[in-house]
Amino acid sequence: MMQEKNYNRLALQGWKITDEEIIKKYNIDPIHANTPQINDEILNVIYKKDYETFKKDGLSEEEAARLAKDLKLEAEHEIKLLLGDY
Repeated sequence: MMQEKNYNRLALQGWKITDEEIIKKYNIDPIHANTPQINDEILNVIYKKDYETFKKDGLSEEEAARLAKDLKLEAEHEIKLLLGDY
């Protein structure tokens, strides 16, 4: 039986974590398991959490959104490199 490829960022970096584990942790739709799109879903969840954390820490909505977006873009770049999309 062929094993499904895990596309989550941690698995791509060599960690022993499956897409299914990530889906449970971040409450992501299982349709994204074993596809590169899992990373987009993870990053959307993390963006929202980062934004809320930055606002709680006293940043304005604009500052919180900018900083969360910058972190998301940095992660997207790294994931593209890991996937060989560049």
